[in-house]
Amino acid sequence: MGGPITHIVLNEQEQAEETLLEYAKGEGDRTKVGENVLRVSKEIDPDNELNGLGIVEAVCSYVATMIPDKTTLEQFRKENPNLVYDKRERSADELLSAENLIPGHMRIRNTDGCNEFAHIARALLLSKGIPCLFTDTLQEEWLKNKSKSWASGDSSTDPVLGHIFLDVYIKEEDKWYTINPGNSDERVHEYGEYSIGGKRYINPISGKDSADIGFPTMEIYLEALKTALNEAPASETVRKDKLHAYRETLEANPEIRDKIVSVFSAIDTVPAIHITSRAFENKEGRYSSGFLENIQANGFREKDTNVGVFMKRDGTRHLAISDDFVNSPEKFLKELEILLNHYYHHGVRTNKNVLGNTQTESIGIPTMLIVDISDTKLIPGSDYEDHYKLGESVAGNKIIGEIDLEGIGPRIREELPRISFEFLNQIEKYIKT
Repeated sequence: MGGPITHIVLNEQEQAEETLLEYAKGEGDRTKVGENVLRVSKEIDPDNELNGLGIVEAVCSYVATMIPDKTTLEQFRKENPNLVYDKRERSADELLSAENLIPGHMRIRNTDGCNEFAHIARALLLSKGIPCLFTDTLQEEWLKNKSKSWASGDSSTDPVLGHIFLDVYIKEEDKWYTINPGNSDERVHEYGEYSIGGKRYINPISGKDSADIGFPTMEIYLEALKTALNEAPASETVRKDKLHAYRETLEANPEIRDKIVSVFSAIDTVPAIHITSRAFENKEGRYSSGFLENIQANGFREKDTNVGVFMKRDGTRHLAISDDFVNSPEKFLKELEILLNHYYHHGVRTNKNVLGNTQTESIGIPTMLIVDISDTKLIPGSDYEDHYKLGESVAGNKIIGEIDLEGIGPRIREELPRISFEFLNQIEKYIKT
């Protein structure tokens, strides 16, 4: 298995914090599964005999039959200068329209470049139920040796050398692969291995399409790249590290970094979280939900308790281990924030049935339980990569601690230092008893 894709951007725009797999299932503006995509999709494996990489190969092979040779494309565009488009701007549905066919051809279209091929391939793969990501890269050799002179305006320098790959998830194997959709000779790579003809492509930026990664046109992309190259030393990466904010938090709060290292050095299994409502509130007042009392008395029920689990997020559904956070404390903060964003709503959702004395809709008051899941069977859930159900009952005495989450919904990032420090303190107390 290759290493994880790094989600990084050239500008300051942050992508939503979704798990890699969930994000890979989403359509982008340029990769919507529209009418033309669905029509073409039906021509690929019409009897549904293929699965996994077989579907990927079939889609990519089909897309290859749409690509015009250089002479055909140049002649068509010479005769139709009004039909020359920005390579990043058109959607898969536009590219697959009948209007985009080159006259005299049944399948060859007015398409040019890996951006358009990747938009088409990603939309078709989504239509076949294959999660995948549009991954923009730069050639390592060009970035190291020629990018600075290009950015300074040297007209003799080779233009930008980059390429769009697709990162696809194969459910049957529970594995990610990197795909070069327009190259039949080097189509399938191990996950994260971006290369063509032995030349490495680096600095991956992944999303749903060219617009989603922040570069909806070539002009915007080239200007952003030029700005970044002129501002960054040649030896440094020009794309933003998405753990940067968490490192800054630890720099401002060194006691949290020390506590992360100390606590996770002392335990073998990373705890899970369970967010529920400790009370409900409506215009008539606040009432205990009874949930906490029931859990403390009877424990968590088998196969009926949802927990959020800290993950590696390396392209596989592997749980984090303590050493992950000892070695990279910032990853603990990021994971905790992801879990809070995923499950906070479990504690604030409305409820009409719990309160026997009123039918008025009530808002939940959320609290987070930290749960010791060592030696506990877990069953993968379906909401998120980190969503699991307890595969066996868990006694109330395995509750490590409780953290009040009332009112933090819009302020999770702001409250993260406080919550993380309290989280760690409660684990520390638990292991000492």
